[in-house]
Amino acid sequence: MGRKNKFIPEQREQAVLRYINGNELQRRIAASLEIDGALFRKWLAIYEVSGIEGFISSPHNTNYTKEFKTKVVLAYLNGDGSQVDLMKNINLNQ
Repeated sequence: MGRKNKFIPEQREQAVLRYINGNELQRRIAASLEIDGALFRKWLAIYEVSGIEGFISSPHNTNYTKEFKTKVVLAYLNGDGSQVDLMKNINLNQ
């Protein structure tokens, strides 16, 4: 069964553009949407890497190899970047 998002891609893009265009602060946008600030920062990272296409969900979850997962976890534990930084560098959208 596919995942159901609370916000359609266009709504996410509109929220991100409100911030990018300097219209509002991140925390105000997140509060208006009743989402956590960390989730909004993730949306910003996704949009920066993939544009609106990054918000389009796949009908199924992506499967990653054990080696790939280990590599990403070790990079995080070694301080190679935050969760959002690694997501951008490795192009993990969801």
